[in-house]
Amino acid sequence: MMAFTGKKERGSGNAIPEREDLDRAYQWALEDLFEDRAHWERALEETGPLMNSLEAFSGTLASSPSRLLECLKLRDRLGELTSRVYAYAHMKSHEDTRDPDGQAIAARATTLAAAAARSGAFITPEILSIPVETLSLFLEREEGLGLYRFFLEELQRKRAHVLSREEEGLLASSAELAHAPENIFSMLTNADMTFPPIRDELDHETPFSEERFGSFLQSRDRRVREDAYKNLYGVYGRYRNTLSASLNAALRVSLFYSRARGFGSNLEAALHEDDIPPSVYDSLVEGVREGLDALHRYVALRGRVLGVSPVRMFDLYVPLVEEYRREISYPEAVGMVREGLAPLGDDYLAALDEGFSHRWADVFENRGKRGGAYSWGAYPVHPFVLLNYDGKMRDVFTVAHEMGHALHWYFSDREQP
Repeated sequence: MMAFTGKKERGSGNAIPEREDLDRAYQWALEDLFEDRAHWERALEETGPLMNSLEAFSGTLASSPSRLLECLKLRDRLGELTSRVYAYAHMKSHEDTRDPDGQAIAARATTLAAAAARSGAFITPEILSIPVETLSLFLEREEGLGLYRFFLEELQRKRAHVLSREEEGLLASSAELAHAPENIFSMLTNADMTFPPIRDELDHETPFSEERFGSFLQSRDRRVREDAYKNLYGVYGRYRNTLSASLNAALRVSLFYSRARGFGSNLEAALHEDDIPPSVYDSLVEGVREGLDALHRYVALRGRVLGVSPVRMFDLYVPLVEEYRREISYPEAVGMVREGLAPLGDDYLAALDEGFSHRWADVFENRGKRGGAYSWGAYPVHPFVLLNYDGKMRDVFTVAHEMGHALHWYFSDREQP
C-alpha cells in the first residue's frame, strides 16, 4: 500500500509555496528517466552518432528486407532516446517555468527532436517508393518486419499527404518554429502572469492563482465566486492582444502544415493521423447541439436551487449539495480512487499502487509550476502525471482521470513492443 508522510503537503499556511518547501514524497521521480543532469547530457550526446548512422541508410531501403528492418530498428532506438531526453527536459521545466535553466534544457530538447525528425525524413518517402508487391515480399521473407506491418500499411493510407524527402526534411526543420506560439503562451500564463489576492467567505485576504480559481468557483458565497471570476479574467483581459496574437500564430502554424500536406482543412489534417473522417467530428457537434435543451433546463434548475437569476458563468460550478464541498487530503483521494477502480482487478490495482507509491505523480501546486494536469512519459520508462491538487472533489476526479491515462500507457507498453 501507499505511504504518505503528510509533512508539508502544500507548504505552510495558505500561501502558494515555492517548490523547495514541498515534501519530496509528493514530487515526481524524474530520476527514473535520468539519474541526474549529467546522465541527461550524455544521452543527448549519444543521439548525434545515432542520427548520422540513420542518415546512412538513405537510398538503400529497397535493397533488401534486412536492410529495411535494420533501418526501422535504428529509427526506433533513436526515437526512444530522443523521447526520454525530450520528456525529461520539458517535465523538468514544468516544475518551475520561471527557471531559466529549465527553459534552456527544454529548448535544447526541442532542437534535438527537430534534428532527429530531420535525420529520418527520408524514411517514409523512400518506403513509399518501393512497389507494394516488393514490400509484401519483404514481409514474407523477413520475420522481424512483421512487427512493422501496421506501420507499413498505414504509410500506404497516408501516401497522398507524404512529400518528397527534401520537403519532409524542411517540415521537420520547421518544428522548432511551430512550437513558438505554445511556448509563448506557457511562459506568459505560467511564469509571468500573477494575480492579486481576493477576500474569502470570512472576508480574509487570501492568495489567488489560476489553479485555485476552481476552488473559489465552488464557494457558496456568490460575491467570492464573482470576485474570483473577475480577478482571473481581468488579468487575462489585460493581455488579450498578446494572447490573441499567440492564438492567431498557432492557427497559422496548423494551416501551414495542413496546406503543405494537401489537406482540405485543419480539421481534416488533425483527424487524419487516427483515420477519423471529419463526418464523425461533425456528428458529435450535431449531437451536442441536439442536446442543448437538456443543458438549458439544467442551468435553469441550478438557478432555482441557488436562488440566483440570471445564472452567470461563475454560478456553474458551485456544488448543489453540501457533501461535495468538503476538503479531501491527497492520501484520502488516493484511497478513494483506489476503491473506485477496484472492479478493474488486482493486476490493475497493483499497477495503480506502484504509481502512487513510486512517485509517478507531481501532486501539488508551487510557484511557477505549469498549470493544469497531464499524463506523459517516454518508453520504456513508466509514465508520469502532473497535477495541481487542491483538495476538492474535482481534484479527486482529476487524479483518477490522469492515472487512468497513465495506466493505459503502462499496460500498452508492457503488453506491446
